[in-house]
Amino acid sequence: MAERLFQRAIQQLIKDINAPIPIYIEAWQLQPQKPLCKVVEEAASSIGYPQTQGAVVIIDRTDEVERSLASRILREARILVNVWQKTTIIITSRPIPDFAEAEESVIVPPLSNEEAYTLINRLAGKTVTCMVQNSAQSVLNAIHRPLFAVLVGIYLRDQNGRLPRSKENLLSSLVERSLRLVHLEEKRIVQLLQQLAILSVDGGGAPIPANKVASWSERQELLNSRLVVEHSEHLRFSLPMLTQWFAKESLATGKPDPNELASEIERLERWRYPLILATATLDSDKVSRFLVAIAERYPAIAAEIVNEALVDANITNETSLPQSLELGRQVRTAMQAWINGIASIAQLIAGVREDGTLPPIGVRISKKRLDIDLPIDFDIIESKVEIARYIGNNVRPDVFKLDLDLTNPEDLLKNGFDWYRSPALQQQSCWPWKWTQQTLVESLSALLQKFRLPIDRGILVQEGAWRAALLITKRYSNGSLHYSPIPLAEIEQCLDKFDRVFREEILGIGVDQHLFDLLVMEIDRLHIEEKKELSSPWFSIKQLSPEQILVQARDIYTQAIETYQKIVTQWFPNFSDSLQTMALLPAQIAGVVIPPSLNRSQAGVSWYWNPLPPGSLSKVDFVLGDRPISGEENCFSLAFKQLYYQRPQVLERSGKRMTVHAIDPTIFCLRPVTELVYNWLWNDLKRIFWVKGELKSPNF
Repeated sequence: MAERLFQRAIQQLIKDINAPIPIYIEAWQLQPQKPLCKVVEEAASSIGYPQTQGAVVIIDRTDEVERSLASRILREARILVNVWQKTTIIITSRPIPDFAEAEESVIVPPLSNEEAYTLINRLAGKTVTCMVQNSAQSVLNAIHRPLFAVLVGIYLRDQNGRLPRSKENLLSSLVERSLRLVHLEEKRIVQLLQQLAILSVDGGGAPIPANKVASWSERQELLNSRLVVEHSEHLRFSLPMLTQWFAKESLATGKPDPNELASEIERLERWRYPLILATATLDSDKVSRFLVAIAERYPAIAAEIVNEALVDANITNETSLPQSLELGRQVRTAMQAWINGIASIAQLIAGVREDGTLPPIGVRISKKRLDIDLPIDFDIIESKVEIARYIGNNVRPDVFKLDLDLTNPEDLLKNGFDWYRSPALQQQSCWPWKWTQQTLVESLSALLQKFRLPIDRGILVQEGAWRAALLITKRYSNGSLHYSPIPLAEIEQCLDKFDRVFREEILGIGVDQHLFDLLVMEIDRLHIEEKKELSSPWFSIKQLSPEQILVQARDIYTQAIETYQKIVTQWFPNFSDSLQTMALLPAQIAGVVIPPSLNRSQAGVSWYWNPLPPGSLSKVDFVLGDRPISGEENCFSLAFKQLYYQRPQVLERSGKRMTVHAIDPTIFCLRPVTELVYNWLWNDLKRIFWVKGELKSPNF
C-alpha cells in the first residue's frame, strides 16, 4: 500500500512541477536518533525544497522498529506537518498500541467477503468459496487481509483443496514452498533465516550487511528462496511478517537466550511482537522458557505480552488438553514466576509461604457430555478444571491430583485447603500464564479498591485514623464532615465497646479492620507524644481564606508525590519502569487553585505534570485563579515540550498526549492524599493490565 501511495505522489509531481515532493522512507532510516526533518531534507535535496514546496512523505514498515522509535516518528510527524505548509505524512503500520490510540489513525478497510473470495478463487484456479467457509475461524478472519487471501488461494491450489488449520499454518506453507527453491540443506537455510531475523529485530528493522549473515554462496540460496531480498550488499526479508515469523521460530530454539533478552529492557521492547507471536503459537514449555525470565524481571511487560497474545484470535494455535498433573505443573511454573516478579506485593495477594514459595496445589480435569439436542449425531464435550491450594499439615507434593469435591466452601478448611477455583479452560498453550496473572490481578484490585496497602506511618495513617474516629464516635452524619479535635479518651471508650462485639462488622457503620488498625496505631503514637486529642490532618475549606486554601493544596499534593514514591518503592519495585506516574518523576505539579466563590460552592484544582531534569526534587507550584487551565495556554505547551524532551518514554508507553486535569476536587475530601495516591497508582497499573474495574472512593 505504501508503494502505491508513493507512486500516486510521483504521478502528481509529473503532472504539476509545483506539487509536493514525493518522499519514501523506511522507518529504520530514522535511526539512531536522526530527526525526521533531516531525513526528509536529505531525500528531497536533488528535487526541491520541502520547507516551501511541501512534501508527501510515506514512512513504511514502522511496525518493524522498536516501539520507542515508532512513537518518536509519530511525534515528529505531528510537528513537521504544522511547520511545513502543504506537507502530508503517511505512516503505515499494522495496528500497534501507540498508533491505534492516535487521533489521526485511519484503519484500512478489510476486503469484503466478495472481494476476498474472488481473489481466493482466482488463485486457487477454481471456485472454492463453499470449501473456504468451512475453514477455522482464525482463517476466516484472516482472509479479509489481501496477503492472507492470496496465501489461502495458493494453499488450496497446492494442497488439492485441503483446508489450512490456522493463520500460522498458512505462513508455514509459504515458507515450505519457498524452501523448495533452494539447494542448501533445509536445516542450514532455516538457521540462516533465523539468524537474519535475530539481527533484523535487534537492529530495529534495518537491513543487515550480507557478510554478517551468510557466505556468498549461502547468500545466493537465501535470495533464491524469495523470502529475502538484497540491496547494496544488505539483506532483509521480503515481507515484514516473515521477520517476525522467523524471529518467533528462533525463540522456539532458545535464541536469543531468554535471560540475556530479559536483561535489557530496550532489547525486550524490540522483541515485543515476536514474543507475542511466540506466546500465542508455541507449546507451553517453550513459552515458559522465555516468559519465566521476563516475568521475573519485568512483570508489567510480561503481562502485556500475554494479554496481547490472546487478543488476536488469528494467531493463536489451539492445543490438546494436558493431563491434570501436567496442567498443574504449568500453572505452578507461571504463578511462581509472577510471584518472583511482583516481589513484596505477592505476600499480600498470592497466598505464598514466608519464603515466597507457593504451597502445594491440587488439580483435576474432568470431561462430561453435554445433553444438547442437535440435528446431527455429534457429541459436545465440556472440559472442567478445578484448582485448589493446600495449606494443611499433611505432606503433599508441589502438584497433586485433586480427589475431593470442594465445591462446598465448608469443605475447604476442613480438608486443609484455603482457596479453590474452577476457571474456564482454554485450549491455548499460554492459558496458564493468562489465568494465573488474572488471579493475581483480581486479588490486587480488591486490595487497592479497599485502600488496604499496609502502612505504618505518615499521612495515610493520619487520614485513615481520622476517618475511623469520625465513624466510631458517630461524628459523621448527613454528609457533613467534622474537623474539630476528638478527645482520645472518647475514642478509646468507643474502641473498648467495639472490642466486645464482632469487630470485623462493627455494627455495619463502615469501619473495616484496616481502618481500626490505623486508628490504634495513631492513638499509640499520640500517647507517646503525650497528646490528649486526635486532630484532623487537614482544615475545613470553609474555615480558610483563599491564601490558606492555596497553602493547604500545595501541602496535599507535595505529600501525595512523596507518599506515592514510597509505596511504589516498597510494594511495586519491579513495576517502576512501567508506571507512568513514576516515569514522570521528578516533576513539578503546576496549576491553579480555585477557591469557593458566589458562583462555586466548592474549591478545586486545575493542574498538569511538568517533568524536571533527573536528579531534581519534585515540587508543587500552584497559584490562585478563577478558572481552569486550558490545554491551549502557553504554560501547558511549554510543559508538553518538557515532556517530549525530558520523558519521551512516557509518551512512548502511553501513546497519548499530555492532558490537563480540568477540575480536581480532591482538596476538599476527607482523605485527599489517600485519594490522589491510590488513583495515580490504580491508573498506572490499569494501563499495564495489573488491575481491572474501577477504583471507587468511599462515601467520604
